[in-house]
Order: sequence, then C-alpha cells, then structure tokens
Amino acid sequence: MNRALSFIALLFAALIWGFAFIALRWLMESTDAHFGNILRFSFMGIVALIGMSIIRGFKEFKENYSVALKCAFSMYICLVLQIIGLQYTTVAKSAFFTTLYAVFTPLFAMVLLKRHYPKSLWFYLSLACFGVALLCDLRFDSFNIGDALTIGAAIAGASQIIIMEKAVQQFKTAWNQNFSQSLFGGLFALLHLGLLSLFGKSVDLGSIANFSFKSWMGLVVLVLFSSLIAFTLQAWGQKKLKPYVAASIFLMESPFATFFAWWLLGESLTLSGIIGCLLIMMSVSGVVYLDTHIDQKEIG
Repeated sequence: MNRALSFIALLFAALIWGFAFIALRWLMESTDAHFGNILRFSFMGIVALIGMSIIRGFKEFKENYSVALKCAFSMYICLVLQIIGLQYTTVAKSAFFTTLYAVFTPLFAMVLLKRHYPKSLWFYLSLACFGVALLCDLRFDSFNIGDALTIGAAIAGASQIIIMEKAVQQFKTAWNQNFSQSLFGGLFALLHLGLLSLFGKSVDLGSIANFSFKSWMGLVVLVLFSSLIAFTLQAWGQKKLKPYVAASIFLMESPFATFFAWWLLGESLTLSGIIGCLLIMMSVSGVVYLDTHIDQKEIG
C-alpha cells in the first residue's frame, strides 16, 4: 500500500510539473526567463522560512543542511541551464534533452553506487525517449550550445533525484526536507541576481508592479504548487521508491504538459504526439512492473 501511495504521489508531482509549463508561459508574459526564475526561488525561500518557523524545523535543518544544500544546488542548476539553453535551441529539442535525466539516473547509480539493472530497463527507457521525440515532433538539426546546456540540465536533474534518495532518509518529514532545500534555493536566487548585475544585465525590480493578473497566477502556481507541493511529494514518494523508478514516473510530465497545452492554450495534438504519450505511459508501466516483480537485489 505504501509503495502504491508513493507511486501516486510522484505521479501527482509529475502532473503539477506538467501544468507548470502553462504557469511559466503565463509568468513570461510580464518578465524574462532569468528574472522569472529568480522570483520563483526568492518567494520559495520566503515561504520555506515561514513554513520552517511554523513546524519548528530549524534544528533538523542545521543537522542536515549539507544534503539539503546539495539537493538545492542540483535543482537550481537544472532549471537555470534549461532556461539559458532555451535561448539557443528549440522548445522541442529542449524538452527531449531534458528528459534524458531518466536515462542518466540509473546510469549514475550504476557508476557511482555500483548498482545493477536488467536489460529490460534500458529497453523501457529507450522506448520512453522515442515517445518523447514523437510527442515533441522532434527534428534534429545541428547540435548547438543550447543543446549542450540542456543536457547539462538533465545531468543536474538526475543528480538531484539520486541525492534526494539520501536526503529523504535523513529528514524526518518530507515538508522539512523541501523547506530546507527551498531555503537554499532562495539564497541561490539572490546570488543569481547579484551575478546578473555583476555582468551588466540590469534587472528592474519595479517591473513586478506591472505584472498582469495572469502572470501573478503563474508565479503562485510555480511557487506554491510546482515547487513547494510537488517537491514535497517527491521527497515523500522517494522514501519508498528507488531513484530510477522516480525518474521514470516523472517522464509523465511531458504527456501532462501536452494535455494542458491542448486544453488551456489550444495547441494542437498530432497523431504522432498521441502515440508518443502512449509509449511513455507503456514505458513507465514497464519500469514500475520491473521494480515490483523483479528481485530487488538484482536492481539495486
């Protein structure tokens, strides 16, 4: 039962992250990607500080700040590299290369943690990547710096998932784990703001006053739902499920994002996109089956 609930928690997190693409589109109507990211993590840090005060989690934060810092750093690097990469590559290629975290996660676990996985896992992951390519109507052209940065984002995302496995065991509650990494995320946002100013990129803080209602709604969704709730669900779900299973479940973010874009933004959904969604769902189902029915010693 606990494993089933963990699966549902991670699936719901993927659904929230799928909707986050819509929220990000709303936010970008009033600001750029860099400032949007800074605002998101700054407000995350503020809410996390309030939350930790309410649940009295500062003692646990001090005891486990190291692993929380690692989670926050990998999470922030992932999102920043993805945003910068989008300036040089297409949305379709960015979506595809980002999902490579599902492949990097078990690969890193094999190399760094000496874990072993059946060949069928790699088949399911390859099937998922092909499904994402169909979903994005992907057309490969010349490889550029944006593609490289997005692959870097996928590596950081895989690192965050693996680090989270240790973090969720050290923290007593998923809320406090996420509050702790969100607090560091807020500090990274301030550092990001300082670096932008240092390199001559002006940031008009007063522009917040001119945000549209839709942009404010997007920011609220990104801070409260996509960041605080979804990452808390990730922390809770990964207490019972292994990192490679979590990474596979998170691939459902792409079909969810496609559905919301079709429903709320009126974007078209092609036959190849529908097939891609089905392949991703088949892949996720296959990975969950492996984790449930194959000897756990065999798959680490």
